[in-house]
Formats: sequence, C-alpha cells, structure tokens
Amino acid sequence: MNSSFIGNIIVKNRCFSLIFYISYSMMYIEVIWKGRWNLKILAVGDIVGENGVKKLKEILPKIKQENNIDFCIVNGENSAGGMGITTKIFECLLNLKIDVITMGNHTWGKKDIFSFIDHPQIIRPANYSKGVVR
Repeated sequence: MNSSFIGNIIVKNRCFSLIFYISYSMMYIEVIWKGRWNLKILAVGDIVGENGVKKLKEILPKIKQENNIDFCIVNGENSAGGMGITTKIFECLLNLKIDVITMGNHTWGKKDIFSFIDHPQIIRPANYSKGVVR
C-alpha cells in the first residue's frame, strides 16, 4: 500500500478507530472497536472502461482473500467505455461478490441503467429519487 492514516469516528456513542490504507484507486479500511477487528472494508475508486473491469476481475478476488475483506464498495459509473454502466458489466460486478456499486454524474451514460437503477446494491446519485423510473 502507498500510504495510510488512522482516524476515529463515533457512532451511537461508541468510538471506532479506522485505519485507512490507500493505494492508487483503492482504499482498504479496518474498523476497530474495543481493540477487536470488527469489519474490513475495501473501497475501489472509478472502474474506467472495459479494461478497468477486466483488471478488477483479475485482482479483486485475491485482494479480498488476502485481506479477509468483509465488505466491498466499487464505483461503477465509468465502467462502460468511460461513461455509464451496462447490464453486462453490472452483472459481472455482482458476480465478483461486490456488496455495493456506487454511481455518480455519469450514471446515465448508458440507457441500460434504467433497467437496474432500483437494484438494492446500487447507490444512486442523491439528485435521482427512488421510484422515478417505473
């Protein structure tokens, strides 16, 4: 990993220590409570284009296994040709056991998104209310 830092957060009157390991477009977070490792989170930045998806397919399973990752977040808004996401790529990401796929300003780059925007593993942009597309 390239760099790391430690921070603390308080949730429901409990203090959690967070250790962030940052390398390129990936961030690995260890959440500690009462000196125990409770949750390991991997956050992957923009997957850009089909080559980004291909690389993720190659390295993600190994990273998850080596680091005992409990929860994986991937930004998929640029995964189809650098803008948007297709049904095929969305299904590929789900097959990689990714827990949450985040979207952003390029969400609407491909029309496929309208068929799965309400999927529970998609975090939609805040300016796009649930249920708008039916």
